[in-house]
Amino acid sequence: MNLPNPFVSVETLEEAEEKTGFDMEVPEEIAGYTQTGIQVMNDELIQIFYGDPKQEDASRMALVRKGAGTDDVSGDYNTYEDIAYISSDDIGYELRGNNGKFYVASWIIEGYSYSLSVRDGLGEDELLEAALTVR
Repeated sequence: MNLPNPFVSVETLEEAEEKTGFDMEVPEEIAGYTQTGIQVMNDELIQIFYGDPKQEDASRMALVRKGAGTDDVSGDYNTYEDIAYISSDDIGYELRGNNGKFYVASWIIEGYSYSLSVRDGLGEDELLEAALTVR
């Protein structure tokens, strides 16, 4: 039995914001990758894909998510050896990775949960810098 895909593609961030009822600020580029797609899930989560359009599977190089509530919205259930907790502008960021590379950042701002996942990993400072561009 195939379950229906809860994600719906939209053309613009404005359309995603209309469907969810909340705003989101993201850069055009993250970690050297450009936006390649935007989706909404059940009108309660926005996800934005970043990649290199010249590569296969380019849409999944980096992924930014925002959802209502305080649960982790990253969808990453891997176990990581390295976990860093960093505070910036009174916001706590959790970075998860292995062997000096970090793959996931998650944080909460005013009742919304955010995440940034990077497939190839980044250094701790690079991932935090990228996460700071998302609101």
